Amino acid sequence: MDVDERLRFEERAAIMEYCGGLSRAEAERQAKKIIEGRVDEPEQVELALEMQDFRQAMRQLWRDY
Repeated sequence: MDVDERLRFEERAAIMEYCGGLSRAEAERQAKKIIEGRVDEPEQVELALEMQDFRQAMRQLWRDY
């Protein structure tokens, strides 16, 4: 992997691990598939957006509490 691919790999793996709840090993396997072009990325983007919505809802809940 070149530097750009490595950065994309690390970013995608981190998002899938943190936001998607995957183990680090599974997140890295999925990120590798994305970087190699064997899997499309929209699912990851949708998951990140859903998690962002969830976090915003939780913040609002705590503010209202």
